[in-house]
Amino acid sequence: MNTARRSLTHNLQRTLGLCLLYSSLARSCPRPSASSILLSTLSTASKCSLSQHLPPQSPHHHVQSRPISIFTRQDPTPLPEETKFSKVACSFALPKEIERDYRVGRFLGAGAFTEVFEVVQKDTGEKFALKFLPKDDIDPNLQYSFEAESAPHLSHPHLINYIQSYETPVSPTSPPALAILMELFGHRLRYFTAQFGQPTVSQAIEWAAQLASALAYLHAAGICHGDVRPANVHVDGRTAKLMDLGTAHHVGSRGEQGVEALDEDVRALARVVLEMVVGRTAEDGKFDASHVEGLRLLGERDVPISRELRATLHSIFDPTRKPPSAKAFADLLSKSQ
Repeated sequence: MNTARRSLTHNLQRTLGLCLLYSSLARSCPRPSASSILLSTLSTASKCSLSQHLPPQSPHHHVQSRPISIFTRQDPTPLPEETKFSKVACSFALPKEIERDYRVGRFLGAGAFTEVFEVVQKDTGEKFALKFLPKDDIDPNLQYSFEAESAPHLSHPHLINYIQSYETPVSPTSPPALAILMELFGHRLRYFTAQFGQPTVSQAIEWAAQLASALAYLHAAGICHGDVRPANVHVDGRTAKLMDLGTAHHVGSRGEQGVEALDEDVRALARVVLEMVVGRTAEDGKFDASHVEGLRLLGERDVPISRELRATLHSIFDPTRKPPSAKAFADLLSKSQ
């Protein structure tokens, strides 16, 4: 009896200590819900079974027009691509159409203002990507988002497929945003090469030709991609796709400025091509200068590509010469396979 009483007293003291600790931290930390405090305190303080009487909560359950809480996958082990991401909550509410037809899966990544989650179609199990774009990140003068309004009308086998956009419900805790549903495809180029090794030169040229054909398609429509880099190239087997049209824009009426933007797209793609055939040569944030080392290694390693393609890769970065069009570059890459 005395042993049981001492054990109970000890547990109560621990509980009181934890409550005092929480009280001191609450001034500087966001306050958790009452149920999470209760569960944490009881599980730490004793072997009490009160938590067994609390109603179970699904990690995917949320109420319409309220911010998404926490999303977890069935298997909690992080995938290799996910390990650098610690964020698991979304800052925006789900549109009712998405909430009705899809369940939200793993967090895929984020930009400066955007967040991307995997969503799974409830009836078919097909997976898509859902990108949240805050309204205040849209051009304030135009109130226009290329991804939401123009991208769904584009169609090319090597360009990411945008499906539809939705307005998110607005609440005091959920800012206005667009939810953009798009294709979920493959792996980032650098993740793929890190996991499976550098592609063969022939495979790299095949991917490059596909990407160039997608870029030529955009340029023919008067559209500049504006962010061609390894992070926006996804590959799967023998197929490559150009991703993320978040900075894409129409250049039809911008004169020389528009032409230069298209030329820079071609230069950026040439940097990607060099990385695919000689390996990564620049750290994150220094991709714009990666061609210097890439061209050096191209010659030093005597990479087996055609003489014409080798000369073109050099001339693209010659400031005294105009780079080829995306269409001409695509034709050359196709011929070089």
